[in-house]
Amino acid sequence: MIKILIANKAENTPRYQKAMEHLGFAYTCTDRIPEDADSYDALILPGGSDIDPAFFHQENMGSRGINRALDEVQLGLFHRFADAGRPVLGICKGCQVINVGLGGTLIQDLPEPLRSRHCYHADDSGEYHETEILPGTFLYDMYGGSVVTNSYHHQALGKLGEGLRCIQKSRDGVAEMIVHDTLPILGTQWHPEVNCWDTAMEGVADGAPLFRYFAAMVRRSVKAEPHDRPTLRAFLTHAFQPCGHTLYVWGGGWNEADSGAGKDGLTLGENPAWHTYFDGHAGHYNYRQHRFEHGNGLDCSGFVGWALYQIFARKDGEEPGYVMSSTAMAQTFAARGFGRFVPREEITYYRPGDIVSLNGHVWISLGQYRDGSVMLIHSTPNGGVQVSGTVTREGHYSSMAMEAATGIMVRYFPEWSRHYSTKPCGPSYLTGNLMRWDLQNGPLCDPEGLTGLYPHELCRAILEASAAVS
Repeated sequence: MIKILIANKAENTPRYQKAMEHLGFAYTCTDRIPEDADSYDALILPGGSDIDPAFFHQENMGSRGINRALDEVQLGLFHRFADAGRPVLGICKGCQVINVGLGGTLIQDLPEPLRSRHCYHADDSGEYHETEILPGTFLYDMYGGSVVTNSYHHQALGKLGEGLRCIQKSRDGVAEMIVHDTLPILGTQWHPEVNCWDTAMEGVADGAPLFRYFAAMVRRSVKAEPHDRPTLRAFLTHAFQPCGHTLYVWGGGWNEADSGAGKDGLTLGENPAWHTYFDGHAGHYNYRQHRFEHGNGLDCSGFVGWALYQIFARKDGEEPGYVMSSTAMAQTFAARGFGRFVPREEITYYRPGDIVSLNGHVWISLGQYRDGSVMLIHSTPNGGVQVSGTVTREGHYSSMAMEAATGIMVRYFPEWSRHYSTKPCGPSYLTGNLMRWDLQNGPLCDPEGLTGLYPHELCRAILEASAAVS
């Protein structure tokens, strides 16, 4: 289990916590040096108020909001992790902590007009400006030679600390990102946690790739431990198997008594009859005329229950299986210890793998876009098992998820696309409760960090790997 230490109180770091949840990492927030600090795999030094200039041997010349006790904790933790060769990510103040910790200095208060181009505002809106990236660096591969970043600081790096080099600068020469020559240490003056995943802004650097780079850095530094748990990739790979050639059959996956999993819901692998039935009925199928034709397709809960059976069962016929009322699935699976139950009013974002139950339907999340729309996979009367997209958070049907879902179905499921078109999932799809997998201590793990991918990236990773195998 990978554990990240975030060096400030939880109430001061909600965006950093959310980023770690996207990456599937366990984390602890603290403004103290914990006794078990050495048990953590990486350190995040978050943004905050100014560092006491005494730490870089200067008088106060414009530094404000100083919290010397927190400075001591953050510098102490930085040295502890750096000395052990464990990864460190510093953001805004955290970037400055890295520089000071390695003997560098700070410009305590940027002169005008630089301050106005970099400084945050009272309404927390910040500034945005163009930056230039050093060719040949990972950041250049990520964003190209220039990118617009956010800016919330009135201080800047002065003399760089030992072993550090700058790989990104603003057009007016302010250092925006530093890396260490030999240690897994990365500092950014801008805030990737503000613009990432579902909060990304068009035209501004998306912080998600940077967090994924940090996650990869952490995974490289941690000795891989063998695991005997199924992976999130395995679950989603199985969910995609019936996609594009399995119609929606009311009662599909259920038993004859309609009380739980039937033969299909208790079988490893696909039923070949699903594909045959699709070939004979696609394009002119009305599910109302074919209810309870068990063995010919899957309904929404039959589909999700079948996908779960593929990763947890060892042989056919292991009752009771996982087919049940779609409305109850999220809460029931959470009660079984699969993950955390999140009621609708507490949902702030949708992560890949989330199982979402609403009144009369259930679906699997493939992730969320910055407009609030969610890509998902489910079984629906309009074409059976397929990838779809929801409306935006404002309720608009033209959404990023819909556009991406349409592209996925056309590219990877051309036969389905000859008979059907992707339909948007209305506002009701975002009114359900969800179960979020516990990827640290639960029955699934995510060693590859798939939860950090955008939906279209996730689909490509799953579908292209499946195509290569087949």
